[in-house]
Amino acid sequence: MEDSKIITQISSNIVQVSWNDELSTQPKNNNEKFYCCLGISPSQFRRIIPLKGKVDHASSHMAILHAQVAMEYAFERMDRSKNRDAPMLLIVFIADAIQKYNFAVFEYKSLQTGKALTCALEEGHRLLNVFEQAQSRLSPELSQHVRIIRWNDLCCNENPLSRKEFDISRYWGNLSPYRPSNGFGVKYNEIPSDCTTSQVHILHRHGQRFPSGTFDDGGNTQRFADKVTNASRCGKLRATGSLAFLNKYEYKLGLNLLTAIGSTTAFTSGSNFWTQYGRFLYENMSNSTQWNDSLNVFADGSPRRKPFIRTTSQARIYESARWWASGFFNNPDGGSSNTSYDLLIIPEGGTENNTLASYDSCTNYNDPTIVFIGDTAQAVFYNNYLKDAVGRFSTHLNSDFNLTAMDVYAMQTICPYEVAYFGSSDFCSLFTDQEWIDFGYSLSIQFYGDYSFGNPTGRAQGIGYVQELLARLQNRYIDISESSVNSTLDNNPTTFPLGQPFYLDYSHDDIIVSVLTALGMEYFKGSSTGLPYDIPHAPNPPENFDLSQMTPFGARLFTEVLTCSSSNPKVKKTKSTVYSKPNITDGTKFIRMQLNEKTLPLHTIGCPVRSDGLCSLEDFLVATAKTNEEAQYAAACFGDYAAKKLITSQVSNGNLDLTDAARK
Repeated sequence: MEDSKIITQISSNIVQVSWNDELSTQPKNNNEKFYCCLGISPSQFRRIIPLKGKVDHASSHMAILHAQVAMEYAFERMDRSKNRDAPMLLIVFIADAIQKYNFAVFEYKSLQTGKALTCALEEGHRLLNVFEQAQSRLSPELSQHVRIIRWNDLCCNENPLSRKEFDISRYWGNLSPYRPSNGFGVKYNEIPSDCTTSQVHILHRHGQRFPSGTFDDGGNTQRFADKVTNASRCGKLRATGSLAFLNKYEYKLGLNLLTAIGSTTAFTSGSNFWTQYGRFLYENMSNSTQWNDSLNVFADGSPRRKPFIRTTSQARIYESARWWASGFFNNPDGGSSNTSYDLLIIPEGGTENNTLASYDSCTNYNDPTIVFIGDTAQAVFYNNYLKDAVGRFSTHLNSDFNLTAMDVYAMQTICPYEVAYFGSSDFCSLFTDQEWIDFGYSLSIQFYGDYSFGNPTGRAQGIGYVQELLARLQNRYIDISESSVNSTLDNNPTTFPLGQPFYLDYSHDDIIVSVLTALGMEYFKGSSTGLPYDIPHAPNPPENFDLSQMTPFGARLFTEVLTCSSSNPKVKKTKSTVYSKPNITDGTKFIRMQLNEKTLPLHTIGCPVRSDGLCSLEDFLVATAKTNEEAQYAAACFGDYAAKKLITSQVSNGNLDLTDAARK
């Protein structure tokens, strides 16, 4: 049955309730919010979504439609009752925990409510999911005014209305602003008390930028902007409602360059690194509040080599590195602290070896058969999830504008870029919460297929940096290159110094993804057929491979070398401030890797399991011993499989170990 017919059928069965003060709170003035509480008992939905047994798709669909109609009905009645100038808020209140008494008496014939409470909460959770999906089907104008809370929230002494609203910027994939990640399955995130940080290797992404020139990024946003501009000039654009701003829209985004907000992201990162790590990486530093060159000495007072920073030649990478250094060295001028460090700029854009832009020297990656694996899957997915949005927006445009899913995807893409430049964007409020969740997943699909386990060159693109990391950890140079390593640079103490307290390498989001792939970080690995993409919406629960968590603007991958007094340091379970460097002069070396301030699960690359993610240096070297072999660099980057078109979809292991699904 069509949704419209089902809605009509449901609407005729809605109980008509008079609108009075018991159901709503009238605002005292036009600036106060107009509240309405829609009370929902799980029993009202029990015949559609029973607690016991599997709920089929049709029943789930019917429940979502019931919830959608109930909320739309509530908004309709609110609109009739309230002062139209007052902001409104619909509170959907799910009475779940209180249902434990019904379960106890009628289901279990007992007043013992332990098991009954569990059932009530399970039922409430299922109903919460129903209403959240129904909320995503509302128009953005209505959806933004809905808050869904549960009785159990109140029982736990939480004020649901004080919780933060849905933050769309958490679903912008690699276009998200920097924030610490939620975590990657490691329980404890603290360094043991009997350990100290001896060295840190940083692989850093640049800050916020303008769109790149690729067809699916800046190429698409520019194309859409030109389409709007040309239609407007010819008098063929008549946008109404939420799209009325398009009638006078001007596309102001540049191309590729770092934005002012992006420079702030880099500066803040450098400043934070000084605060969190600087005093432990340099001797005699505990009483110093900021950097000065006299600190750059060994324990015996002899001078150290200046801090060493590498960057590619791309302007946004180079400028981010300089702003990071300004934060670390406490100099607000982006370039005036350069006498305190050595900067190596490695060319990008040709075919030279460069581990920070490794795709340049990997010939097969640039073959159309290989380079667009992720993009092709991404296009399938956004054509699926944007169907409703295309129809919704088309009602606000003249029919001959011919709005497409690609246009709407450009509108979504413009939102985070304008926020990164202007601080806000009129495009952001056009989309539902679910459409933003799907947008983030679409970018994850793209990167998984282009740079990670879904691409046959995924490991090969990241293996060069892994080789450099292992060389630095073992205090050795690299005199022969079998990857994207530039052995001319990496066999020279001037351009590849050893024994530094920290290393900073500025690069791209895709390089961080490829490095995690080359390490064989199974935590981020999808199924044997890659990430699902021919689906209507993002998977729930979400995939571990989530660009919003992995590579937001300003993403940073830390490889920390810890010196511990014990060969089996005690896990630290609570966070505490470390005021001074532990007096540990010798001990066992451990590796801890952190991505955006959360510890990575090194047991998924072959290290022993620890609840704090630590791995002894010895075990880490064993776990990574076969990374070169698994990357299959020569075959992946220079073999003839691309020309033979053996691969038509995502692969499973980031190399040429092909599954049948990936073959033609």
